[in-house]
Amino acid sequence: MPRLLLFAVGERVIIERDTNFVSIVNVIHGLRITRERAAQIAATASATGAAGPADGDPGVLVAPVAEFNWGAVSLWRREPGDEGRDFEQRLDILGPNGENFGGPVTPFDLEKGVHSIPINGKVFPFVRDGTYTIRVSVRGAKTEGEEAGEWSLAAEYPFDITFV
Repeated sequence: MPRLLLFAVGERVIIERDTNFVSIVNVIHGLRITRERAAQIAATASATGAAGPADGDPGVLVAPVAEFNWGAVSLWRREPGDEGRDFEQRLDILGPNGENFGGPVTPFDLEKGVHSIPINGKVFPFVRDGTYTIRVSVRGAKTEGEEAGEWSLAAEYPFDITFV
């Protein structure tokens, strides 16, 4: 299984085209949101009906979201036995009460030995103040004649959101 070298969350992730160097802009360690902005988020969510289970997946919730630029990046390194294999990375956003708001699943390979996966988001599920966690997991991808592997937690990135 590949080894996670880096997982971080910031305002934006940039991968330089020629060198594949990774830049993380404004690393996020906590957010302070005014109560007025929190009320706007709640009003928008109730007007659009954005709350409750996601279609087709009762374990993933649809929540009040606000426009908020954020990014996450993971940097994976090939380990012995990974040659020629394909993998999948899953990102999950967890709310203060453990609610899972889901996130993208990204296929990747380690042909070059190291692979970075940048994710840039435009919205974030602000349900209440508390500790949010962005979790990254990995598994072997489904191949011809072989089922996908079990998800293995690679890292968690907790940060606090405080309404002021």
